Amino acid sequence: MNGRQAGFTLLEVLVSIGIFAIMAAIAYGGLVRVLEQKEILEAVRQSQRGLLLAMMRLEQDLLQVRNRPVRNIGDVPQPGFRGEPTDTRALGNPSIEFTRGGVPVIIVDKQSKGLDLQRVAYRLNEEGELIRLSWPVLDQAPTTEAESQVLLQGVTDFQARFFTRNKKWSSHWPPVTGQSSFASGAAPQGTAAALPAGVEITLELEHLGTITRIFRLGAHEPS
Repeated sequence: MNGRQAGFTLLEVLVSIGIFAIMAAIAYGGLVRVLEQKEILEAVRQSQRGLLLAMMRLEQDLLQVRNRPVRNIGDVPQPGFRGEPTDTRALGNPSIEFTRGGVPVIIVDKQSKGLDLQRVAYRLNEEGELIRLSWPVLDQAPTTEAESQVLLQGVTDFQARFFTRNKKWSSHWPPVTGQSSFASGAAPQGTAAALPAGVEITLELEHLGTITRIFRLGAHEPS
């Protein structure tokens, strides 16, 4: 029995391959976009989690602020609370630095107190990391080294403002007047015992944009 054998011509095969290639490219592009979106959402989630933890740590520290002056490694007196615009250089001063209380200590005898003081600071480094620094002693020796903890990554800017008792914002604490400067590390006369009424923290994050929050200070006087 004569007749044509069923099958596909070369042209039909080429057309089918072309259609399949187009569909595969579309599907692959969609998969890539889905994976990219997943990575973005995961980065946002991690940023939100890190931001929450960093803000909680800031709040815990600032609620325990104590008005206890200290001396730095150069034996220069420092106020209980100090702050200035952000300097990301390795040798730059922290944006905020203060004495906090409520640090648990081991009681070795009846004269020992259950809570102690600690000097802490916050700064932004050149790698975009928000760092919390803490010192083992209040009055530092030349060999005193701070413990460094990375609280948040992907930070493009970190700024602090300080609310004065006469209801004004200042970029420095203690506030700078006239030509005086706080860069030397010494507190201006007459302001060493003062604490700001509040602190405004502004963070710029890669995935979350600009976040601003105002913290109330514990404002305890030295015992």
